[in-house]
Amino acid sequence: MERANTITGHLFCVFSAPQPDVSRAPADAIYLRRRADARVLATLLGHLYESNGIGITTSDDEVVPPTALPALEAAISSAIVQVEAQPATWPVLLGYRDQELRDAIVEPASRQILLGFLRAVLAEIRLADQRGRYLHWCGGE
Repeated sequence: MERANTITGHLFCVFSAPQPDVSRAPADAIYLRRRADARVLATLLGHLYESNGIGITTSDDEVVPPTALPALEAAISSAIVQVEAQPATWPVLLGYRDQELRDAIVEPASRQILLGFLRAVLAEIRLADQRGRYLHWCGGE
């Protein structure tokens, strides 16, 4: 898990705020910067859009209202269990270098980095829920 005062170079940035409209992330926002880890999370959390209208992608921002935090908390808790079952690192297909799909782009996902990020997000969700705040999940691609 990374915390930094810059949003440059992130794939996910998560923070809570008292209102849905925020011009920039606070200094203590939670960042995920590795592409393979972000791909894993987008896959694990993709079902949230169909079930709850919460879209977690690296290309868009999502503002989760206080009423939807329980669904997000359950999904994050489930993702933690799934990531805990993974090896320390595992290969993630990110795409291909050519149109014939011959030259795969593969990078390792990190259990340690993912768990650190997910646990920090879970704590932020619980804090937002206690305070009636919105959770901002920003995609940085």
